[in-house]
Amino acid sequence: MSAFVSFLKSSFPDYLRRFAEMRRKHPIVHQQTWHLIQSDDQKDMIVLGKDGSNNYYILINRGDKAAQVSIPADGHGQYMDLIGEEIYRIEKVKLQTTIAPVSATLISAV
Repeated sequence: MSAFVSFLKSSFPDYLRRFAEMRRKHPIVHQQTWHLIQSDDQKDMIVLGKDGSNNYYILINRGDKAAQVSIPADGHGQYMDLIGEEIYRIEKVKLQTTIAPVSATLISAV
């Protein structure tokens, strides 16, 4: 099997489709500038935040295993996953959650 066929059968194309859908549904994704909040090369995990705001984050897990993430909540009581509509409650001034393998989510303070 060629590398290209393996790529097409992997979950990565679905990840890109979901990420493009997130960008279409939520204009905040392509407005202003995002900056790196944290990264973990071992987990293949990246967290991006909006410039001048702690209300929006993009959580990206490029790895093949679920990854734990913990980011400062800056006084917000909860965040909402704008794709899956899951609510994340704040624990000890941090947002703590697990991101599925090869996936991304956009979260916003509620």
